[in-house]
Amino acid sequence: MSDTPTTAPQISGPDYVRLIGMGAAIGVPGAVVALVFLELVHVIEQWLWHTLPSAMGRPRRRGGSSWGSLLSAGCWCGRRAPGFLATAATSR
Repeated sequence: MSDTPTTAPQISGPDYVRLIGMGAAIGVPGAVVALVFLELVHVIEQWLWHTLPSAMGRPRRRGGSSWGSLLSAGCWCGRRAPGFLATAATSR
C-alpha cells in the first residue's frame, strides 16, 4: 500500500446536477412505493381491527385492549423461532 493520500474527484456543475437528477429519479419512485405500501398496511389494519370485529358482532373496544393478545402472540412466536429468544435448553 502506498502512503500517499488520495483526493476525491472534483465534480463540476453539470455533473453535479446530473447526479442530483439521478438521485431524484431513484428516490421519488421509491418514496411513492413506500407511500402506497404504508397506505395498504393502513387499510388492512383498519379492516382487521375495526371492520372485521364489527361484522362479527363483537363490541368495539377502546384503548390498548389488543396489546395483551399481540404480546402473547409475539412471545409464543419468539419461543418457537429457532435461535431467536430460544435457548438450547428450551429447543430440545
